[in-house]
Amino acid sequence: LYRFDDAARFPVFESHTTAKGPVAIQADRDEAGDFLRIMYQRKDDDPDEVSIVLALPIVAVDGRPWQLLLDVFGDASGCHLHLEGMDASGSLVVLSFGLVDFVGWRTLRADASKLIPPVQFHRLRADIAAASAPVRLGLRSLSLTGEVRVTAAGCVG
Repeated sequence: LYRFDDAARFPVFESHTTAKGPVAIQADRDEAGDFLRIMYQRKDDDPDEVSIVLALPIVAVDGRPWQLLLDVFGDASGCHLHLEGMDASGSLVVLSFGLVDFVGWRTLRADASKLIPPVQFHRLRADIAAASAPVRLGLRSLSLTGEVRVTAAGCVG
């Protein structure tokens, strides 16, 4: 669905971000290729939980999805990653990828089998707890498994 290789395509939603300090996103590269780096240093006046929200280009998928796969470079910050969208009923869909309590690249999974297609994904949210370390996440790609097809522009096949 997405390759996170261009910081300009995935802006931080300032109006939805509860962080007090600046959230930096930039394109980065390692031996496997390009990825997006998200960086944030907690500030003293931040609320107990900070959310950083990335805007995603609108992509709709139809069919029978099974799982969403998110390639993440973990920083052991303890943040939770969620994908938000809207299903065919008009309901908000929030899929959780779980806790980032590891260091290095991993593929995180979220169950997509209960989605009512078509589904549009529009935001990726990182929730950061009060005691968290500085955030330095990497995102390489988001993909879907199952018998699905992309029904809108703005995606990578």
